[in-house]
Amino acid sequence: MRSLRGQKHPHLILGHQDPDVLESVSKALGSLLEFTAALSGDDYVSVSHIKPILNLFNTTILAPEEGDTE
Repeated sequence: MRSLRGQKHPHLILGHQDPDVLESVSKALGSLLEFTAALSGDDYVSVSHIKPILNLFNTTILAPEEGDTE
């Protein structure tokens, strides 16, 4: 890996507090990952899958046809 010291990119060199900040951000994002995974519906059927099916039923299969009784 090439060193950036002495080049025109000093903003790319991590400071002494940057690893702590990155660790804190990683912990915060880890919690967010757990939350979004719980809501994603990978292990169960979610509403986003049910609504299109209900719409299909209402507009095609259950749609009123000529000759239907009320």
